Amino acid sequence: MSQKVKGYLSSDGRFFETGAECKRHEHAQTLIESCDSHGINVENFFMLLREWHEPIKGYYDADSRCQQKEVVANGGVKFDSPDELSQSEDNHQDAPIRDKDTPGFLEQQIRRRV
Repeated sequence: MSQKVKGYLSSDGRFFETGAECKRHEHAQTLIESCDSHGINVENFFMLLREWHEPIKGYYDADSRCQQKEVVANGGVKFDSPDELSQSEDNHQDAPIRDKDTPGFLEQQIRRRV
């Protein structure tokens, strides 16, 4: 039996009662796909995202108000824009190569301090 409904349908076919929940799901799916394609442990990534939510939100809020888009990272290395921090599509032939069996930071199980 068909039924009239009000809500939001995500691109993967999930139904949500509110647009905010649907939008969050869509963004989460994009982040999960990015984690998978970069070999990042999804649970660790989302744990860090939740724990670092306020500093990340504060950074993006402050950055949106800056006229000059210069970011200082790695103890003083300057980037012209925040986009330069994300170089996932670049060729990293000159990057230090770690043992292929050694997991990266976000690939490892993170232990919480008690």
